[in-house]
Amino acid sequence: MAADLLARADGSPSVTLALKARFEEEKAQERTGDSYEVWRRNIVTQVAAAWVLSCVFVRTLEDRGLVERNRIAGVGAEDSQQQFLALAPFLTERDYLLTVFRELAHLEAVSELFAPEHNLVWRLGPSAEVARQLLGLFRAGSAEAPAFRFGQSDTRFLGDLYQDLSEEVRSRYALLQTPHFVESFILDRTLEPALESFGLEHTTLLDPTCGSGHFLLGGFERLFQRQLQKFPDLNPREAAARALGAVYGTDINPYAVSIAKFRLMLAFLEKGGFEKLATAPKADGSSDGCVVCQG
Repeated sequence: MAADLLARADGSPSVTLALKARFEEEKAQERTGDSYEVWRRNIVTQVAAAWVLSCVFVRTLEDRGLVERNRIAGVGAEDSQQQFLALAPFLTERDYLLTVFRELAHLEAVSELFAPEHNLVWRLGPSAEVARQLLGLFRAGSAEAPAFRFGQSDTRFLGDLYQDLSEEVRSRYALLQTPHFVESFILDRTLEPALESFGLEHTTLLDPTCGSGHFLLGGFERLFQRQLQKFPDLNPREAAARALGAVYGTDINPYAVSIAKFRLMLAFLEKGGFEKLATAPKADGSSDGCVVCQG
């Protein structure tokens, strides 16, 4: 994927010009000390990761039954694609995937994951052949029993994916998942004393290097349970919103931010009892509109 995107970027004068302009902007803001060649390769790697992750996000939503119909894999997915290509035979599998992402970007609950201003897939697309291979990967097996399933309740597999997407990125950002027992140990000695000292209404959790969101998820779960314990008559959706509004994270890695946001969104929907994305609100209990941000 990365090699294909790099070839497409270098083969398009307009894309090259846009990349160089972005590089000069980040250099002026002292956001990078890399040469253009190194920066460009890193950006392309991030875009490649965004394409894979976006497909994983869609597949997770499909396997959890949160969307009305399957588009990438599962029963009916290939029919959806055939209908799309029949209506627009001059388009390709790349256009089909972008259309899937665009439709999800209009849903409030996942707009920050798929909208052009948030998702790197809109910066550069793979060739039609690589997009076809990407769809084929997720459709391995059969429509009734895809080889890769994403409906499990535990989303730590997304942390595994975050860690293993790119060896180069793993080395650059020193990616390593926090074991569950370490997460519990640290929350026991940070969040719990804070709750005792400041009270539930005045306690927030900030992870400045949140990675794929293990501490944020653990904190959200504890705060959600505390809300229900303290306010037995509280609607679970309100409890979930309050808990979500008390956790914040930042990370320098853009796809770490995407994964953490997605995991928190799934946890919020599960605790709030939302069965479909179309009826779910934005997964954001805070007033400033940012639960997990890129720093």
